[in-house]
Amino acid sequence: MARTRTPHGGLVVRLVILMSVVLLAAFALLAPVAAAPTGAPGNNGTVKIHDGGTDDQPIIKNEPHVCTFHLHFFFADAGQTGAWWIKSWPPTGKSATVLSGAYTTNAKGEYRTPATPGAYTLPAGHYKLFWEGRND
Repeated sequence: MARTRTPHGGLVVRLVILMSVVLLAAFALLAPVAAAPTGAPGNNGTVKIHDGGTDDQPIIKNEPHVCTFHLHFFFADAGQTGAWWIKSWPPTGKSATVLSGAYTTNAKGEYRTPATPGAYTLPAGHYKLFWEGRND
């Protein structure tokens, strides 16, 4: 059977492929923007546990196996307030709150507790840090 070729058939196929590639590229570029956080104030940021009472500079790194420690809040809203608490945790604890406090972040969205050069101390064991933030 003989094939009949249309004069512009190859051009139409190329245009369809090109449009598909352009649409996929546009979707790939715009999809992350649509999924990005809106920046709404509230319970955001991160808290890190740092060894000892002093830092040469605030580090954004967790150091969870410590004898003495301080907490450092990062990436929160400026002026965000909230509460934090540490519970003893199984297998060595029974989920009792052993340490707690409140915080208000500075203009950079950071907060450190206790203030430099202070540090907290807890007996050897397993613990879990909880926190919540709000912009009232």
